[in-house]
Parts: sequence; C-alpha cells; structure tokens
Amino acid sequence: KFEILEFAMPSVSFRVICGGGLYVRTLIADLAKEVGSLAHLRELRRIKVGQFGLELALPQQAILSWRADMAMARMISLEHVAPALRPIVQTKGASDFGDFGLNGEREEAAESEN
Repeated sequence: KFEILEFAMPSVSFRVICGGGLYVRTLIADLAKEVGSLAHLRELRRIKVGQFGLELALPQQAILSWRADMAMARMISLEHVAPALRPIVQTKGASDFGDFGLNGEREEAAESEN
C-alpha cells in the first residue's frame, strides 16, 4: 500500500505498508525515474516491523537509567520474537563451522573431487 500524506513541491510525505524485502529508497528512485525526475529520501521512519510497533518503543534515556534487573524484566525473549528459529549448538570438540549443528546434531559436509 502506498499512500501520499502531503504533497508540497518539492517534497512529498507518504506512508508505505509492505512486506519484508521492499527497499523503500529503491521504490522512490524508481517512481522518480518513471515520471522523468530525480528523488531521494530525506527521512525514513520504520513504524512497525512484524508485531513490534512504536507503541512498544521506549525512550533511550529511560532504558539507560534502568538497573540491570529492571532491564532484564522488560526484555522480550528470543523465543517470543522469533519462535521459528532453532538454536545452534556447538558440538563437543568443534573446531570449525563444519562441526556446528542444529540442536546439537553434527552436520557433515560432502566433498567431491574431480
């Protein structure tokens, strides 16, 4: 969804609602090219990503003033943020990336010789 909020030459304010993978800067460059002009972004604010919006945001100064136990109490767990992610566990005696596996399982890489 693309919605123009304010149009006062030479500036345009707009809102884009999109899924992951859309590059807003590229969208604006493409739109300008389409109408035979040039454009750039002066400001870009991400107001929501997935389930997290500005209503959950806290001022940086508030967070910096917290004690460690207060900060830990307000943190959102990784399991809540990204429930589909599986942990990567280093197996016993792992010496390189090839020895890492999902949930502690050893993963082997096959090599072929020509």
